[in-house]
Amino acid sequence: MLTYKGYRAIVKYDNEAEMLYGEVVSTRDVITFQASSVEQLKRELKFSIDDYLAFCAEKGIEPPPSTEYRIIDGQVLVPDSAANRKGIQPVVSLAVNGGERAEVTA
Repeated sequence: MLTYKGYRAIVKYDNEAEMLYGEVVSTRDVITFQASSVEQLKRELKFSIDDYLAFCAEKGIEPPPSTEYRIIDGQVLVPDSAANRKGIQPVVSLAVNGGERAEVTA
């Protein structure tokens, strides 16, 4: 995960294309970027966020605040209220053995 100005981005690697792909998370708009090296990817993230913020300023749109959360021992910890989370709600999608539901017996 990369961060810039409080915005977080997830990164994936495409082995066939030998490219790194990033997507900024927890924004109402889609912000993506790509590069062939980690250093270039960091530069592209900065460019994408700065470009997005400039776009918002030009259009008179308030950009969404960055999301605050921590990951401790594999658990995502978010502030207890929407106001403290800056109004952004966490969303998690899980699949177990390819399905959305798993039966667990004790």
